[in-house]
Amino acid sequence: MRAGSILQRRLQSGCSWLEEENRTLRVKDLYMWKLSICLLVMLSLFSAAGLYVASASGPAEIEVLDNRFVIKAEGNTGTPRCVFFVPHSNETIGASAARNIVQNWSHAALYQLRPCNSDVKAAMEGSGVTGNDPYDRYLYFSFDRLWYSIDPNRIYTPRGIDREILLFGDGKWGRKVDLGGCAMVPAGVKSAVRRAAEGIVNAIGIGSGAPSCPAVVAVHNNTPTEEGDLETFSFLWYKNGGPCSNEVEKRDGKACIYEGDAPNRDNLILVTRFEDYQYLAKDGRFNIVLMRTPAPGAEGDDGSLSVYCGQKGIRYINVEARYMDRASEQNIRNGEYQGRMLQLVRQMVEAR
Repeated sequence: MRAGSILQRRLQSGCSWLEEENRTLRVKDLYMWKLSICLLVMLSLFSAAGLYVASASGPAEIEVLDNRFVIKAEGNTGTPRCVFFVPHSNETIGASAARNIVQNWSHAALYQLRPCNSDVKAAMEGSGVTGNDPYDRYLYFSFDRLWYSIDPNRIYTPRGIDREILLFGDGKWGRKVDLGGCAMVPAGVKSAVRRAAEGIVNAIGIGSGAPSCPAVVAVHNNTPTEEGDLETFSFLWYKNGGPCSNEVEKRDGKACIYEGDAPNRDNLILVTRFEDYQYLAKDGRFNIVLMRTPAPGAEGDDGSLSVYCGQKGIRYINVEARYMDRASEQNIRNGEYQGRMLQLVRQMVEAR
């Protein structure tokens, strides 16, 4: 057989093999395309049904000088319409109530701050430093052989950091403002706390500070109060004559405060938008306050997340409920009450 004939047959054989491979690839491509369409349809149905769809996300780690803490994330951490934030890990009733909402709402995420690790606690105790009670409520760190702490809900503005940071000395913790300004907080300490705050707001998706950010629902529990008690935080603080009455927004000269459940003064919802105040007050079941947002550095700028969100134009809701600080039937009822408040907030965010 001539060499030319052999080569021609091999070429024909090769072409037939390539055609077969192309047909196989086309079939596989069609199969993958159909599979992708099916998956998209299924995800859409899950979302429409309100079922829980979680985005893959591990805990975010934040550093404050010699301390590290994590932000535990659950739910849709990709593109949520609403984020629930629990800054104090000892406020467990609120965290549980928020988790129940997030597990059944595909448009929401839950972030919990875990601030104090065992290494820092051991180092503090080794230096003869006693932590604030409870330990896991505050951020602790040392700088130049001195110990500092701050409430993680008071670190989001420069004035908040400057006013709220605590220094340990003479066997106790004291704020700079309570020490008559004689105690200087090093710039390195303030800078570290500011970076921690930036890390937190970035982790929960509101670091850009734009109105297009998801709605923020801060979840808190507070200490039970007695009738007429103005020493412990409650709804009474915002009523006329209370220590926070000047922080209530006014419309047409009237304070925007609605008393929907007077006996439960420890349970309340605070908002930064008038439309949200109207929606929640119209429901009629709960105590509602429209907070006034102070200008940066002005009186009332305490560094809280509510002030940060108000100044940045981010929708903010704070849901407070009583916590007995022990296992009890009352705590179960408190959790159910907070769950009803959070469910109303969910309905509001979905509606508007």
